[in-house]
Amino acid sequence: MKLTAQSFLSPVVLSATLILSLPAFAQTDVCKSETISDMQKCADQNLKQSEKALNAEYQQLVATLSDKKATDMLKNLQAAENLWIRTRTADCKLYKTFYKGGSLADVSVTNCMDAAAKQRLTVLQSFKDEFSR
Repeated sequence: MKLTAQSFLSPVVLSATLILSLPAFAQTDVCKSETISDMQKCADQNLKQSEKALNAEYQQLVATLSDKKATDMLKNLQAAENLWIRTRTADCKLYKTFYKGGSLADVSVTNCMDAAAKQRLTVLQSFKDEFSR
């Protein structure tokens, strides 16, 4: 059997593709699982993604306001964001109290934080759209 670059590379490329796709399968499986630890991992992943998008949108809005030299609006945005963070934390802690530290308490808090981040993202997008005009 004669080894050619093509015959050698095909299995290598296939193997690399399978290995590189494993994290995607692992993430999907974690979010489909019904164990508490996997539910928490899934909730953590979702929150991380939502907060990354939220932070990027916030930075874009800050840049928009900075470009317009809207210092009063920028100060109000920063105050509103700090208040929102405190409110979200307080609201989501209600789940920990409701579940009294049970196995779903942390998952519920994380899911609450994720949902709030997604809602806030929509608000910041609306601000950016309005103020970009």
